[in-house]
Amino acid sequence: MLKQLVLLVGLASSLVNAAPSYGSVVIVNTEESAATSQQPETRTGSTSDNSCWVKELPNRAPIFRHPQPDLCVQIEPLRQLKIYHTAICSNGTEALLARYDVPGCIGEPSSLETVSEDLLKTCLSMPSKGAGSYAFWCEGAAEAPPQKQPSSDPSKPNNNGGSIWGLLGILLLIFATMLLVAVIKLVSFIQRATNAGNKFLGIFGQRDGAIALN
Repeated sequence: MLKQLVLLVGLASSLVNAAPSYGSVVIVNTEESAATSQQPETRTGSTSDNSCWVKELPNRAPIFRHPQPDLCVQIEPLRQLKIYHTAICSNGTEALLARYDVPGCIGEPSSLETVSEDLLKTCLSMPSKGAGSYAFWCEGAAEAPPQKQPSSDPSKPNNNGGSIWGLLGILLLIFATMLLVAVIKLVSFIQRATNAGNKFLGIFGQRDGAIALN
């Protein structure tokens, strides 16, 4: 009986010691999951600027874009915009559609509107027939995409003069080569003509000598 009582006391004490650590783990995991669920997540939009048929432009396979919120997207002249779903801002709200009549989202947008069900999957014209831009507006300032670096650095001096001088040097080299070949041919011709003349004069000289001896 005494041994059974000792075993029960030991088992109870071990359960008491293990209970706080097990409870603390459960509480920590609950707090972390709650904090993670409260963090808002942004979502890209889904658009296409060549799926709408335009009479003046050739037909192409649709290209779908997924712009981030507040990211400027260029659009070619006469192209129309089709939105499949708008972007989601960092605070969980739906982004507005901002349309510009110039590339690069410069200045204030020509139109700023909520992307309603009526706008989705509808061919939307841009403010002007020229090249324009659009963005899903969250913070009020669309960021233009990085510009492509030009093929030549404007800060470097123009090398057109060096190219012209190089071309002139090549032409002069070709002319000098042709002149040298012509001079060699002329010298060879003079030598052959001189040899032929000497032979001719030698023949007549021998005949004159034979007549004089007789």
